[in-house]
Amino acid sequence: MPALSMLQTRSEPRTSYEAPVRVFGMDSGGRPINQTASTLDISRRGARLKGLHCWIATGETIGIRCGAEKARYKVVWIGQQGTPTEGHLGLLCLEAGKFIWGTASPVTEPRTLATAVPSHGLRSSAPTLPIGLSPLRGGRGNRRKDARYRVSGGANIQEPGASAGQWTMLH
Repeated sequence: MPALSMLQTRSEPRTSYEAPVRVFGMDSGGRPINQTASTLDISRRGARLKGLHCWIATGETIGIRCGAEKARYKVVWIGQQGTPTEGHLGLLCLEAGKFIWGTASPVTEPRTLATAVPSHGLRSSAPTLPIGLSPLRGGRGNRRKDARYRVSGGANIQEPGASAGQWTMLH
């Protein structure tokens, strides 16, 4: 049985989880890869693997199989050669909501949206909603003042004085 314990230093909770996986795709040199590795830790949207020395650049899409489940992941981090993280890969799942690890998903602390009326005068008729995901991280040069969140659901937007609002879906 895989061992689980919480790590507290990340923006999204990660759980230590060791399990064998099968990695397939193309390496940084364009050669096909089909090899075994092991998870180090997992989160709701990603994982860190060890035992992989095939990639030298981020951005590649690879497939991961854990037991009977599989999903596509993007390589977003590679451990540096000559360091204790050599052969480690940081992955981000490309299939929204897919969780292949055969254990309960790490839980995030719910956050709430403020119900204040913004300066443009639009008001949401929806109650305060929990947000189960951590803020999305921007790349280098991200100059956004406020964090962005990945959400899904519906919203009824109504201008002040209007008799009816317009429903829209958030993705």
